[in-house]
Amino acid sequence: MRKARRPARGGRPTPPGRGAMAERYKVRFPDAPTLRSALAARDASRFLKVVNEKRRYVAVELSDEHARDATARRDFTDLLEAWRRRGAEVLGDPHYDLELPTTCDRQEPDDPEAPSLDQVLARIRAPAAWATSRGAGTLIAIVDTGVDVRCGEFPPPRRIGGWAPIGEDPWADRDGHGTMSATVAAGTRAAGAPFDGVAPDAAVASCRTSFTDGELGAIYDHLIALRQQGHRVIASNSFGKNQGHPPPAPDFPEFYAALEEALGAGVIVCFSAGNNHDDANGDPAACEPSTIWEPHKCRDDVLTVGVSDLDDRMWNYSSRGPGQYFGDPGSGRKPDVVAPTPRRGRIFCGATIRTWPKGWGTSGAAPQVAGLAALVWSAAPDMRPADVRAAIRSTATSLGLDANCQGAGLIDCAAAVRMASSRRPSPV
Repeated sequence: MRKARRPARGGRPTPPGRGAMAERYKVRFPDAPTLRSALAARDASRFLKVVNEKRRYVAVELSDEHARDATARRDFTDLLEAWRRRGAEVLGDPHYDLELPTTCDRQEPDDPEAPSLDQVLARIRAPAAWATSRGAGTLIAIVDTGVDVRCGEFPPPRRIGGWAPIGEDPWADRDGHGTMSATVAAGTRAAGAPFDGVAPDAAVASCRTSFTDGELGAIYDHLIALRQQGHRVIASNSFGKNQGHPPPAPDFPEFYAALEEALGAGVIVCFSAGNNHDDANGDPAACEPSTIWEPHKCRDDVLTVGVSDLDDRMWNYSSRGPGQYFGDPGSGRKPDVVAPTPRRGRIFCGATIRTWPKGWGTSGAAPQVAGLAALVWSAAPDMRPADVRAAIRSTATSLGLDANCQGAGLIDCAAAVRMASSRRPSPV
């Protein structure tokens, strides 16, 4: 197997700890009327995070604060027991992790001399595509930790259809990661902010989440509704399993069912490949072993994205293909393509520009491809999602590496938009 060029160095930060006392459950009811009736219970509103009538479940949480309160803990237990008596199932609500777990105080202060998003856009030839398309008429959903609008990259007219768990604000970022992802995909200098993203005229829907099954199911149902309203929706996702060995079969029924429906409805979906190559003790110069986990990242109808650096070398941590589920029905060889992030690159972390010493990970690569999908779809609004994906793959530039490292190669925005804008419209 062909080897990668000498990789960019750098490990991955340790994931931040979750609340030691918080408890999260998903409660499935026998039918929607029973669910609606159950919500009238005295203490229900205190603990609700998600209500999904379509799939007959709610998600409830005993927060760290409530867990320290004996009365609140008793009320929470009593509520779950009352719902059980109504025939509900009380289930766990498993969660995924950020691909690049981070908090802003772990990043370096802004270094104006460090490379930034501007150099990334130049490398993927986004500015060369903007004469034809800047993403207008598309909607990029950032499925992440929220977007901090204090950064100035997302003035109110560009914010459409946000989603957040009950009691949370989609336009606030609990971690800083989501603002980075959104800026890469669709930031804009139009109102005086410092960066343009790949698709600076696309609208943005911030979908804030802790990546639980219940929340992801509700988010993808929300994206289906936006698609049914006529929006051309592209979803950028930077979450997964951070480990060096294959995880067991996932137990995310709400997310997987809603994702299947969203793809069928015409939502274009981009996933980060993951940052697991180091965790698997992979040779930094090798394109094996395979470390792209989970069935959703192995589907042939999604775009799964690895990460290179600005010198066309694979980052040492970028997950390699062909993917855990390669060869299964409906799967494809992964990654599809790669996108670059710089060593010590400047980008927003929340509302503050920071220099990220270990790069932006595949978390910063996936939103580039989401932005490119917006450019292509805006240039040719009649294109089917499958044709948009094909245009992105077929116009990528090979880095001379094995497909398990680079997929089809480095994305080329100008070439993909040129292909889209020169094609014949699909017959009606």
